[in-house]
Amino acid sequence: MSWLFYKRGTILPYLADVPFAGIVKHEFHPIGIKHPRTFYINEGEKLYWAWEEDDLKKMWRRLLVILKSPYRTEQYFKKLDQNIIKALRAAARVKGANLKKLSDKELLSVFENLEKDITPAHFTMNSEIDIVDLYLEGYLRGKIESELAGLPPAEAGQVYAELVKPVCRTYINKQDIMIIKAALQRDYSDEAIKRIYARFWWTNMGWENMKPHSISYFRNRVKRQAERGNLRQELSQALNFIATNRAARKKYFNRYKLSADTKYWLGVCDQYIFYHDRRKEVQAKTAYSFYLLLQEVARRRGLRSEDLVWLWHSEVRGLLSGKPLNSPEVENRRRGVAALVCFHTFRNWSGQEAINLRRQHVKDGKNLGSELKGIGVINKSFRGRVKVCAGFKEAISKIKSGDILVCPMTTPEYVPAMKKAGALITDEGGITCHAAIIARELKIPCIVGTKNATQVLKDGDKVEMDAGRGTIKILR
Repeated sequence: MSWLFYKRGTILPYLADVPFAGIVKHEFHPIGIKHPRTFYINEGEKLYWAWEEDDLKKMWRRLLVILKSPYRTEQYFKKLDQNIIKALRAAARVKGANLKKLSDKELLSVFENLEKDITPAHFTMNSEIDIVDLYLEGYLRGKIESELAGLPPAEAGQVYAELVKPVCRTYINKQDIMIIKAALQRDYSDEAIKRIYARFWWTNMGWENMKPHSISYFRNRVKRQAERGNLRQELSQALNFIATNRAARKKYFNRYKLSADTKYWLGVCDQYIFYHDRRKEVQAKTAYSFYLLLQEVARRRGLRSEDLVWLWHSEVRGLLSGKPLNSPEVENRRRGVAALVCFHTFRNWSGQEAINLRRQHVKDGKNLGSELKGIGVINKSFRGRVKVCAGFKEAISKIKSGDILVCPMTTPEYVPAMKKAGALITDEGGITCHAAIIARELKIPCIVGTKNATQVLKDGDKVEMDAGRGTIKILR
C-alpha cells in the first residue's frame, strides 16, 4: 500500500474516533466505491493522518463521473445536505441536554444515537473534501487554461485567480458582519451578544481544541471593534465581498468568451468551497458533543477527562458499563498511538509499537533545492521570513505581524494567527481548502498544496513567494 500522509497538530484518539465510526461500519462511500483505507499515527504533539493513495485516485475517478452529470450532481448534493442537517441537529440535541440527569443506560443510548446520526456526514465528507482538494484544482485549471491558451501565462494566471474566488459567504465573513453591525450600533446588550454567540460559539474549535467561545468573548470583540474608526468601510467591504467576486467573474466570462462548461465546473468548485465550510462546522460541533459525553463519563467515574481523551469510543462506553480505566495503556498512548481503519477493521497500536510504525511509514521530506511549488491562491508576491508551525497552538504563540505562516493545513483555530500573518504556505489543500478561502478574505498571498513545505523550510528562512505562479524561492 502507498500512503499519502498529512502532518498536523495532535488529534487525540477519542476525537479521531469521531470520523472512524463510519469507516468501520460502512464499506461503500455514497458515490458507490469503497471508502479509502485510513492510517492514523499520533506521536507526542504531532499527528500523521494518511489515506491510501490508490483508493483516493479510484474515488476521484468515480466522483468525477457523477460530477459530470448535472442531474446526478444535484441529487447527490441534496443527499449530502440532508446528512449535514442530521448531524448538526444531533450535535445540538446533545449540547442542549442535561446529561447529569440521565442514567448510565440513557447516557449510553445518547452516545450510540449521536454516533449513528453523525456517521453519514462524516463518512461522506471527510475523505471526499480531501480528494476534491487534491484533484479538482488541476482538473478545473486545465479546462480554464485550455480556453485561455492564447494569453500570456501571467495574464492567464490572473484570470484564473479571479474566477476561482469564492461567491458564497463563509462563516468567518458572516461572523465579522454580525460583529461589525453590533459595534456600529454600540449594542452590547445580552440579547445582541447572545445572537452572535448562538451562531458562532464553535468557530475557534477544531480537532486540536475543544474550548468554545464564551459570550464574554463576543462582547469584548464587539467593544474592541467599536473602538475602530472605519467601521462603515469595513462593513461595506465585508458585505460587498461576494458581490465584488461575482462581478469580476462575470467580467472575465464576457471578456474571454468562456464556455458554459467552464461555468458549470466553477459552480461545482463553488459548491465544494461551501461544503468545506460546512465540514468545519460539522466536525467542530459533533466532536464537541462527543467531548461533552466524555466529560460526563469522567465526572461519574471520578476520572480526569485529560486521561479519557486517550481512549477510543468503545473504551469510554466501557467505563459506563463498569470496566476500569487502564491507566498504563493511557500513559503508553501519550507516547504514541496508531490505528489502521477500514471496513470492519480497526487495528490499533500504542507506545513504542506506534512509534515504530511512524518510523517505518513516514519518511522525512527531501530538500528539493531552492524552490518549492504549490497552488497559488491570490496573484500576489511576498517576501518575508517563515515560521513553521505543526499545529494551531504553535501558530498562535509564534506568528507575529508580517510573518509567513507555514503549516501542514489550517483549521478554524488558526484564524487569529492567519490574521497576523503576511502570507500563508501549506503542505496540503487546493483551491477549495480552508487556507485558500480565508486567504482570499484576508487578501494575503497564499500557496497551498506544496506537499512538504513544513519539512523543507525552517524558522527564519527568508523566502520570496509568487502566489500567481505558485512558487516559493528560498533566498540564501
